Amino acid sequence: MLRIVLILLAIALVLSFLAPAEERLGNSYKLIYIHLPLSIISFASLFVFPFLIIFNKKPGNFIVVTLIFIAANLILSAVFMWAAWGGISTSEPRVTFNIFLLLLVAFFGVSFTISKYTALIYSIIQPALAYWVYQGISELPQLHPISLVEMDFTMKLPLFFTFPAFAIIYYWFGMKSLLDRVFRYIKYSK
Repeated sequence: MLRIVLILLAIALVLSFLAPAEERLGNSYKLIYIHLPLSIISFASLFVFPFLIIFNKKPGNFIVVTLIFIAANLILSAVFMWAAWGGISTSEPRVTFNIFLLLLVAFFGVSFTISKYTALIYSIIQPALAYWVYQGISELPQLHPISLVEMDFTMKLPLFFTFPAFAIIYYWFGMKSLLDRVFRYIKYSK
């Protein structure tokens, strides 16, 4: 799997160098090739959590990986804002939404300490809540570009390789037993 990820990322890297600069943001927009997969996979994971609980597929691991993806996305967003707009704005609606998402996933992890049933109920409610908040922030004025529609195809091409690479990374780390050992250690050290 590692070999596949490295090949996908290498192709995306080459294509990102070949892609033209965006007219308003210059080359700083190329951070989107990492930012967009992290963002979408983090948000989409909320819709997967109930199934992870029902089928007992290591939800704790996926919680940790999702938190890492959201944190990496927030850091990358800050870097992008600094490069594109000369400063960092925590009041930018998409940043606020990612902080909200981070808290939602963290609370989902906490709900697991109460009971599996509580975590299941919470995991069913949280995607609807996140979607509702996302729709609300979409109406606010923001610096964040609204869509990729106006981008040239050559500018979108690297995304066809970074999306599957980050999806594989997400799945691989979610299924890794190393995180299971960490959770067992925390549980038994109490």
